[in-house]
Amino acid sequence: MYKILSVDDTTANQVLINKVLPSEFDVTLAMTSEEGIAKFNEDKPDLVLMDVNLPDAKGYDLCKQIREDFQNDGIPILFVSALTSLEDRLEGYNSGGDDHICKPFEPKELKAKIGANLEVAKKLSHATYAQDAAFIAMTSTSEMGAVLEFLVKTMKTSSLDDVASALFRMLNTFQLSGAVAFRSHVTGEQFFSPAGVVRPLERVVRARRRC
Repeated sequence: MYKILSVDDTTANQVLINKVLPSEFDVTLAMTSEEGIAKFNEDKPDLVLMDVNLPDAKGYDLCKQIREDFQNDGIPILFVSALTSLEDRLEGYNSGGDDHICKPFEPKELKAKIGANLEVAKKLSHATYAQDAAFIAMTSTSEMGAVLEFLVKTMKTSSLDDVASALFRMLNTFQLSGAVAFRSHVTGEQFFSPAGVVRPLERVVRARRRC
């Protein structure tokens, strides 16, 4: 059973979330930023639903606080807010959020977005495990050797997939992880990550910017 933390100071929203999700999720409720971070650290939820306007802080600030610990990077944070402008979505993404749900929300949309983000988190978790296993197998490879291998492979290919794969292998050698975007006037923007997925909010923001 997945654990969900909902941080929102509006009782009606919390009642609705608690009514919609209990049969499928273990839901914990918090009404303030302070209460939210305390319950987050105590329960380590699988996903966080977060209002933007909290009585003691902005949800963006709470999101940044959670993301300060890199071990929390794989936990999806979904902003649930009536603030729906591109600037608001961008601020949510820049603070470390993964998706945005507009208030008032439909229960079906809420459950669908929760499911989609949990699936992304699951894929990212599997990719991280695979990277860790690969790193252990490559401990005898020198750092310089990893860089040279990357340079040789990228000079021999014109495939962006091959370049991205070589980059991720090199990063893994240094116990690093990341994502890469290639921009071209011909093909536009192409995103690559070790798990082969891009966070939903990033896709929305990129699409809105091109409109």
